[in-house]
Amino acid sequence: MKKNGLHDLIRSLTKSEKRYFKLQCRRQGTDGNYLRIFEILEKQAEFDEAAMREKFAGEAFLKQLHVTKNYLREKILESLRSFHSQMSKDAAVKDLLRNVEILFLKELFDQAADELRRAASLANEYELHTAQIEVSRWKRKLEQTLHPNRFDRFAEILEEQKQASEALQNNLDFWQIIVGTSQNFMQRGAASEKPALLDHPHNALSLESKVLFFNTLYLKYLREAQPENAEIALMDLIKILENQPARVKEDPVSYITTVNNLAGFYVFRNESEKALDQLSRTRKFLELLGIPDGRRPVLKQIIRTTNIELEIYRNAANPASHEPFFREAEAFVKRLAAKMPTEYLLSFHFQFAWICFLKKDFDTALSWINQPLNDWRKHSGQYVFRYLLLLNLMVHCERRNLFVLRYFVESARRQFKKSGQIEPFEQELLHFFTKIGQLPLREYKPLYRDLKSKLFPEDADTLVPEEALRMMDLRRWLGMFTFA
Repeated sequence: MKKNGLHDLIRSLTKSEKRYFKLQCRRQGTDGNYLRIFEILEKQAEFDEAAMREKFAGEAFLKQLHVTKNYLREKILESLRSFHSQMSKDAAVKDLLRNVEILFLKELFDQAADELRRAASLANEYELHTAQIEVSRWKRKLEQTLHPNRFDRFAEILEEQKQASEALQNNLDFWQIIVGTSQNFMQRGAASEKPALLDHPHNALSLESKVLFFNTLYLKYLREAQPENAEIALMDLIKILENQPARVKEDPVSYITTVNNLAGFYVFRNESEKALDQLSRTRKFLELLGIPDGRRPVLKQIIRTTNIELEIYRNAANPASHEPFFREAEAFVKRLAAKMPTEYLLSFHFQFAWICFLKKDFDTALSWINQPLNDWRKHSGQYVFRYLLLLNLMVHCERRNLFVLRYFVESARRQFKKSGQIEPFEQELLHFFTKIGQLPLREYKPLYRDLKSKLFPEDADTLVPEEALRMMDLRRWLGMFTFA
């Protein structure tokens, strides 16, 4: 698909943002050619330059279409800045500092000082270090203009600026530490020496630095096989954040990410009840703050939370007992499908298909499977897609769709070869499904028994990796269906 920055920008707009943009254009009396381009690109699911040019064939402005498109982009960004002027405290401080500059240039110094006090209050409350430095700069300019000989006041302002600069440097130091720790963790290199800044939480001078401090400890403890300490690091961070509700409301992503990391940690350790308890308490805390809201980074983390919960419930002994949650999660996924990262949407398709498979609701399972299979080019590079291919074979096997099964076995084999080496357990499954498609019904029972003995031998290690079993409990499948 051909990409285009302007088209991507327009397609990213919410209904409210689009309505606001059009109203702004009409108020300004500038709903000309650029708005016509907007309306065409708004309707295009995929960018089509030729179709747009055909629409404007014969019109004079077409010769300089790129100029109009650039103007449209600038107008959209201007509209978004206005629409989201109170989207964050950082944006609010920047607006106040712009007011300070305008009032200073007009020599309305008292009014400039009032705006500066408001900016300083927000910058200090939310630890906006770059804003604090800029506030100090304007304080110094005002003082130089109004009281050029108050050197004691200059010294105070310079000390404030120095402290803000040190806090900013502290934040950058922790960023360097967590980046280095993350690289070491991902590359599975030798454990590095512990930086002195990690000796005590007090070394982190701001809330953001503390978030980095505890997340770095979490990674280091995981790397050093100290899971209890890793758990404590995340729990300590969650307590610190929950004691700062205003900061969480301003930037909930760090909080929700931390909770998701802890819940994922519990799931990995087969401590599902701990994960569900933490997620339940978190949901109540966020509801009191009026979160979730429409911010995309927040929605992405809420999506991840739902994915973790779904992973827990789908492996429950009786998935049918959790129908209310599944219905709510399904509605949530369908409502946000267009905004979801591809990898999460694919994971949801797989999980809902697996739940329906365990309930022997094969038709619904296939409805979740078919959409990503039909768009395989988009998904084939993702590891979840391999499990979706296998689940598709399992569903058709249990439905006795033998003709279709034979086709899908070969299709899956081709996909596995394209995406890399076929795992031994995948090879056994493909071999099993090939035989199922060729042999009569009376010979199925020994086939199932033979597959079970190969995947889960009594006198040797299982052939199925632990990660694959967490995704698809093949023992459960072999134990619950007709010929097991």
